[in-house]
Amino acid sequence: MSLGLYLHIPYCFSKCRYCDFYSHPGERGVPDAYVEALLRELSRFAPEAPLQPDTLYFGGGTPSLLRPEQAKRLIDAARPMPGAEITLEANPETVTEESLAGFREAGVNRISFGVQSARDTQLRTLGRPHTAKQARAAFAAARRAGFANISGDIMLALPHYTQAEFDETLELIEEGGATHISAYLLKIEPDSAFGRTPPEGLPTSDEAADFYLYAVEQLEHHGYRQYEISNFARPGYEGKHNLMPERIQHDEAEQRKERVVEYGKDLFACRGFDFVLFHVHNLLTKYPRCRSSWQQS
Repeated sequence: MSLGLYLHIPYCFSKCRYCDFYSHPGERGVPDAYVEALLRELSRFAPEAPLQPDTLYFGGGTPSLLRPEQAKRLIDAARPMPGAEITLEANPETVTEESLAGFREAGVNRISFGVQSARDTQLRTLGRPHTAKQARAAFAAARRAGFANISGDIMLALPHYTQAEFDETLELIEEGGATHISAYLLKIEPDSAFGRTPPEGLPTSDEAADFYLYAVEQLEHHGYRQYEISNFARPGYEGKHNLMPERIQHDEAEQRKERVVEYGKDLFACRGFDFVLFHVHNLLTKYPRCRSSWQQS
């Protein structure tokens, strides 16, 4: 039986202008009360039915706002299988070599940096709080901390976008030692800041498609094989958590034993073909101490 576990960490320094995910901006860390709530939920599966996931993914939000000791408590509670892929999404401005070494010691073995662009003017347009210099420093710090499995995100078809901007961003990420790259088109969501006030200079849909095809071609040329619509990897570095839905479909046809469990706002858990919605407000009802840490919606 295989299982993928996603833990949603919805806290951020600030809200990016394209983002419509549930998040709580203005934070410099993750409240212990939220970690305790996740731990209580995880404990419902142990010891009678321990989770023991094959993949554990900390998504957000900005999971790198966790303290390494908080991440370790959550990893230990999930009881991942030996050799499990354990990924932490990170924003470049939130990490240091010390914090990355702490996450590595806690059990994280894959780090994913939200770079998006190598141009500071573009990062400011997007509302990203980091700079290209900080992104380069984050990759270098991750390597020094012992990470060999490193991913970087690139956003395509941004305002006033050019192939040259993509090339610069790919160069930054590749030189940083990335073994995996996620490259995806900017989507203007109605509930985002861009949705309310669209930026100038957005490419047309045809131009966006051309940027995507150019990215696929260049990534393949640089040794990053496409294995999903937005994911590219060096051989052997495909994201196991990304491939979990594919494994679910394959194994359910034979055994119906694959499971993916996700905790957080508007996420779901699935066992076979049964789906159960886990809502953060349910956690708040159970654990009132979290309530002051959350923006009610």
